Amino acid sequence: MQYFLNRLLGLVLLLGLVPAPVMAEPMQRGGIVLSFDDWFVDQWHGFFTDLKATNPEIDPHSTFFVSHWLTDVKGVNQNRVGNDSHYVKLKQLEDAGHEIAAHGINHIGAGDAPYNLACDKAAQYVTDEVQPGITAMAQGDPGLAGDYGFIPKSFSYPFGDRSAFYDNAIKTNTGVRYLRGTIPTDFAIPLKDTNAIYHKRTGGTYPYLVGDGLDMIYQNDVPEVKAALDRASTNDEVITLYAHRILPAGETSNYGIAASKLKEIILYAHSKGLKFYRFSDAFAEAPETTGTCGGGGGGGTNPDSIVFSYADDKGNNTYRVGLQWTNLPHDVMSIALASQPAIALVSANTGGAANGKVAMNVPNVVAGTEYVAVAKSGSTTVATSNPFIILAGNPPPPPPVVVAAPTNLVATAASSTQVNLSWTDNSNNETRFVVGRCNGSSCNNFAELATVNANVTTYTDSSVQPSTSYRYRVLAYSGTTVATSYPVASVTTPAAPPTTLTAPSNLTATVVNGNRAELVWADNSSDETGFQVERCLGETCSNFAVIKTQGANVTSFSNTSLTTNQTYRYRVRAYKGTTNSAYSAILNVQTLVRPTALTVTAQIGGAAILTWADSNLYETGFGIERCQGGSCTNFAAIGTVGANVLSFNDSGLVAGIRYRYRIRATHATGASAYSAISSVLAR
Repeated sequence: MQYFLNRLLGLVLLLGLVPAPVMAEPMQRGGIVLSFDDWFVDQWHGFFTDLKATNPEIDPHSTFFVSHWLTDVKGVNQNRVGNDSHYVKLKQLEDAGHEIAAHGINHIGAGDAPYNLACDKAAQYVTDEVQPGITAMAQGDPGLAGDYGFIPKSFSYPFGDRSAFYDNAIKTNTGVRYLRGTIPTDFAIPLKDTNAIYHKRTGGTYPYLVGDGLDMIYQNDVPEVKAALDRASTNDEVITLYAHRILPAGETSNYGIAASKLKEIILYAHSKGLKFYRFSDAFAEAPETTGTCGGGGGGGTNPDSIVFSYADDKGNNTYRVGLQWTNLPHDVMSIALASQPAIALVSANTGGAANGKVAMNVPNVVAGTEYVAVAKSGSTTVATSNPFIILAGNPPPPPPVVVAAPTNLVATAASSTQVNLSWTDNSNNETRFVVGRCNGSSCNNFAELATVNANVTTYTDSSVQPSTSYRYRVLAYSGTTVATSYPVASVTTPAAPPTTLTAPSNLTATVVNGNRAELVWADNSSDETGFQVERCLGETCSNFAVIKTQGANVTSFSNTSLTTNQTYRYRVRAYKGTTNSAYSAILNVQTLVRPTALTVTAQIGGAAILTWADSNLYETGFGIERCQGGSCTNFAAIGTVGANVLSFNDSGLVAGIRYRYRIRATHATGASAYSAISSVLAR
């Protein structure tokens, strides 16, 4: 960033124009304003996303002053879409509590050509650089549902150069109220002693703030920044800092700060109890106080030095207007409309006189219209008078706004639940189109359906019903003025396609505790309302009845309290409304009875014989479990036997130790409840 002595002088002069402070809202504590300039969205988003993940206790609200909205942020040259686009990432930053602010459409500074901080170029700067950026921010992203773009409240000058005239022009002609500039870098002054970057939120208002840089080029290392944060904490002040890139490990740039250093600074600010302010929350805004533009960018001449003296009616709407001036050397005096001061209606040479008077005939004078006198030396405007009225009366009303109606409205039924509209835009001044709809092939009671932006010529209606006739119309608006006619289109949606459901598959069951069947199946339909589970009792039964209805996409059911030693048959089908799918394959499930009369007899030599009783019809075997200790519960499997085998020999026991046993019947898809526990003291 380039800085010159004349800019420093201009800053000093402008500071003298700040009005006396008035009381601002109370502040909780000292704070820090962190802001980032330009268009390095990926680095900003990545850093603050990672910081939130690693340090969720910190909420470092920051402000991102973004430029290049049409060529970078909205993806024209970025070639990225979806959640990877810069626009979506800025939306995510805004949703996380950060502020998205303006930084110009093309990143051109007020101190750059053709403006050069000339006060008579301030309005042009707003028109060329500031307003287009704000407009682009507000356009939103058509790909994001319900997105209305960004409405910036803050603006930072590219390269930092500013003046009171430019501040006023921005505040007067846009919705921006909070402005940030920069100060010339003086490496000899520590950051903690750079008073201009600190302010109090109590007891004053500020027309703008200035900040100092964290980028490598500004040579403000971490210890120096920490000392500045100490001052803010001690004095209950707010410090304003800015950067550009946030550099990952291994990357360098003069206009960037290493991510590790930035994190260290943020953590330190948090440890000092400093509040992180969004820029527009950091100070109470105060209006600028300036003189009238004198053409050089550094102030101006009092407009009262040009005085409107008289106006004589010469007939035919021509008036001879007298002007006089004092202490104002110039070459030419002209009269112009106050709304167009750069376009002279009449002019007179004044010969460079510092004091004098002149009279000029002004033709086509309009009653109630404001005029100004403009003094110039060469091509430079020296002073502009206060507005004056030559002929009293009411100014003529503005010409009526005329909006051309759209034509060629076409409504196409894309499906039974969607109608696509398209039309031709015939106006160049509309601000929006309003789409209306009514039900019926000859209806006229249109109700507003949707509003789309200017220049949009399509709309998709996804709220229609199958087999229904609709009529649509499209109205063009310019402000509150509506076109005097509109096109109408009719359409009838087709019948809804028949519902087809696919039968569930892979129906399986697991028997738990002998009397509970855990059913699972595969869902092969995409739009079912739910599933019906049916059951009957008996190995060959066919009298199925619904025992459970599950919701859409639910693919399991637990059937409890079954009778043991029985065969149950299950089947499942999908349904939607009154439409049912075919059934799944039938599944037979056999319940099991727990073994009884478990007896354990100790044998000499560390052995034990287990015997039990069984009344199961469907077991394929038994599982034997054991644990060591008189009150143990950590049973582990030690063996199995086949169906109808009612004994088991255990060995390897330690004499004098008590062992506990339990068994259960098993088959391929489950097991019974456990038997009662039986214990033995090994011999």
